[in-house]
Amino acid sequence: MKKITFLFAIGIALAACHSKVEYIIKGTLSDKTMDGKEIYLNKYDEFGLQSSDTVLIDGNKFQFKGVQTEPAVYYLLMDDAAASGEIALGAPLLVKPGKITVEVENDRVKRGGNEENKAYQQFMDDQYPVIQKMLNLQNEELLNSNLDDREKQIALYSDYTNTLEQLKIITLNYLLKNIGNRLGEETFINSFQMFEYDEIQKILTQASDSFRQSPAVIEILGEI
Repeated sequence: MKKITFLFAIGIALAACHSKVEYIIKGTLSDKTMDGKEIYLNKYDEFGLQSSDTVLIDGNKFQFKGVQTEPAVYYLLMDDAAASGEIALGAPLLVKPGKITVEVENDRVKRGGNEENKAYQQFMDDQYPVIQKMLNLQNEELLNSNLDDREKQIALYSDYTNTLEQLKIITLNYLLKNIGNRLGEETFINSFQMFEYDEIQKILTQASDSFRQSPAVIEILGEI
């Protein structure tokens, strides 16, 4: 009896330890035509983007479970012709122990559950209307590219430049507050080209020593 009790106690202890490193991603989709299709949870390594897990969408819902001892960036992806926007390109998530929520609505992905994902989602919400304005200006410039209206072209270029600067400010503010987490680091790697050298140095002063000394950052600093 004592042996059974001892083994039972060990089982409870192991389950408790496992729960401390387990993550669960619960997601929903607004597009009912995606039911029964595959959705992937991928991660970059030295060989590129690797598939970590795949599940089927069931009743407009999906769920991933796994163990993650250290916070890491994964990409939620659907490789389907009907998929569009962020889910087709790969939506970044900060995965760490605990519950993560995802809502896929048309071309947008809304993530939450931990503070890093919430901060990144706010960043995505802030930049979304700015990016839409940039796309509209690009289309308008394309439509008017053959016109001789010089003033119109100058005005379009000025609007586009100002909008690009607005996007840069939003990104800079996000990075200054979040370069200390993995999503912030990933965002910096993907967006450093929009910043001047002094702005990059300002961002990196808020980063960890390990990130500043990483091969990716050393390569970036060598390019500018």
